[in-house]
Amino acid sequence: MSISVLGSGAFGTALAISLADNGPVSLWARDADQARDMRATRRNTRRLPGAALPEKLTVTSDLERAAQADTILLAVPMQTLRSFVSTHADLLRNRALVACCKGIELKTGQGPLVVLHGCLPTARTALGL
Repeated sequence: MSISVLGSGAFGTALAISLADNGPVSLWARDADQARDMRATRRNTRRLPGAALPEKLTVTSDLERAAQADTILLAVPMQTLRSFVSTHADLLRNRALVACCKGIELKTGQGPLVVLHGCLPTARTALGL
């Protein structure tokens, strides 16, 4: 089973590192320069500088490629989840999505699963924290 973590902040990077102990994982960074730096240094110097990226962890800024995984963990900030999944609905529709967002959407009071179901009703969703 292939896994991608979308979001290369400290939390997304830590999730990807942990999951890579069990097999290949892809970590998506929206900033191509950051992805290139992470590939070169094998560290996320911006968000999690003390942790090395294992060999089984691939860093990419190609969202289309990362979205091909069997399971996709969404580690984007909760306040951007709705716009992220709406913008990339074509890539995420009918996918297995795990919301790894913390908190609720401030404007609506909704949690991540409610937001995902509203934006992507055909996605298979779960909450993972």
